[in-house]
Amino acid sequence: MKKFEIGKTYDAVVQGEIWSFEYEGIDEDEEDVYIITWMSGECEGLHKSKIEPLVEEAEVLKAAGVIYPRGRSEEEQYKAICLLIEQPTYFFVGEEVPKAVVLSDHYAPGGYKGEKDYLGITYDKAQRMIVVTSRVPDITLPNWIIEKFDVVGTMKIKDKDKIVWQINLK
Repeated sequence: MKKFEIGKTYDAVVQGEIWSFEYEGIDEDEEDVYIITWMSGECEGLHKSKIEPLVEEAEVLKAAGVIYPRGRSEEEQYKAICLLIEQPTYFFVGEEVPKAVVLSDHYAPGGYKGEKDYLGITYDKAQRMIVVTSRVPDITLPNWIIEKFDVVGTMKIKDKDKIVWQINLK
């Protein structure tokens, strides 16, 4: 069980996004209900069994180098990829390993279901290349990725298990 501190801000993974909240304390009537205020300003009481796993998931993913956007907009997704480009790797047990941006299926056009990964995005700093992968067979690359970055070339590679786009940046 995680020990929350009153007034401290925590991150939680909610529907494939990072949401932040401030911990306000324990409900006076129910000690298993935490009072939190989301960064959107919405205050609510959530049972500890609901919020603790969301915070744990955010901590585990952060430790594993996974970056989730802080919102559903293209701008928030773009910011997450920019963060990846700024810091494409991290050190784990003394080894340098790549970070990744993961977009879950609710970002997909047409509303894919199943809370599965929709796009995985890594950055190869040496080649100045964004690498986008997906296991969804009929996937198309979101236009905003090409529009928001200074792209000099793209290549789509399709095999039986996944689709990979290599996006070379100027």
